[in-house]
Amino acid sequence: MKLRPLPYNKVCGGCAKLLRKGEQAWFGKHAGARCTDCGWQRSPSQAPGEPSTPMPAPDAPAHPKRAKGAYPAATRCEDGIYRHGWESVAELVTDAFSDRAQSDANREDVARRIANNEGSRWANHHTVATITAAVGSPSKKLLGAIDAMRESLADDVILPVVPRRKMRHGRDEGDELDPDRWLIREPFAWDRCERELRSRNSVGIGINLSVHAGQKPDELLYRGAAACALADLLAARGLNVRITGFLVVHNMSAGCPELVSQVELKSPDMPLDMAAVATAACDIGFFRLVMVYATARHASGKLDGALGAPAGLPDADRRGLDFIINHDVCSRDSAADWLREILNGMTGAAPENDGGAR
Repeated sequence: MKLRPLPYNKVCGGCAKLLRKGEQAWFGKHAGARCTDCGWQRSPSQAPGEPSTPMPAPDAPAHPKRAKGAYPAATRCEDGIYRHGWESVAELVTDAFSDRAQSDANREDVARRIANNEGSRWANHHTVATITAAVGSPSKKLLGAIDAMRESLADDVILPVVPRRKMRHGRDEGDELDPDRWLIREPFAWDRCERELRSRNSVGIGINLSVHAGQKPDELLYRGAAACALADLLAARGLNVRITGFLVVHNMSAGCPELVSQVELKSPDMPLDMAAVATAACDIGFFRLVMVYATARHASGKLDGALGAPAGLPDADRRGLDFIINHDVCSRDSAADWLREILNGMTGAAPENDGGAR
């Protein structure tokens, strides 16, 4: 846990104070957040170097308790756009099916919408139970679409890799004999210089998951499949990949005329598990039942009857991303064209984050 600007709105684990995105606080990806007033203190039983156990400071000011059902609202940023985010798909799912919102009216409204739309064609025939299960066990159709997208284009362009050599010890054959191992009659006594891929800086891929009410499942399926296929190709060639999913909507509620929510589908320091990201990136039912309703819980003011209209990703949210597939990619052909253009434009060096993602 480090003292750093918060990447998302959080609630202090010590005093329940709402901490805004960008505010300085103690934060750890798997440890939550704590305000600077509550601070951190290592317990006597902890070994040096272990994460500290959060303890409230003796003179920490009292903060009023939030009303039952209250929830952190989307934050209005300097550009006038409201934003909210989640650190993982699991956190997003929990949020979507909670029983909280900005007001009792919105809480009841979201609950009614979920009940009415479960199992419907609009939700891709998912219920709360099936979409939750699909997060860990995606359908074969989703995984098949990703595989087909990757295989159809993988041979078109050979992405460059940067090799390096590393001395491996204890081999059954090699370049040099280790005298110490040989003296004790160790059968694996050879040292061998091997070639391996060198990890590069993280590459960010953004997917604008936004769709309108009339769009069909395939119109998001291939958009997500193209992004996942690109991530798989880059990861296989030694790059660390981060995947972020976005919802961009106009007029979701009376209090949020422009709103962007985001969720980290894959962090750069984790291996790429396609089964873990396929549902969130490709299933229109996940977007509608989970991401839309989770976002609606953080939108202030009366919710729009249609929950707004989808929009393109703003420039401010493109920063830090190397590649973006936007909401206007709605077919297999357009998704394949996007992926082919990206692969053809790849050079020998890792892409630079200049804010001008493709």
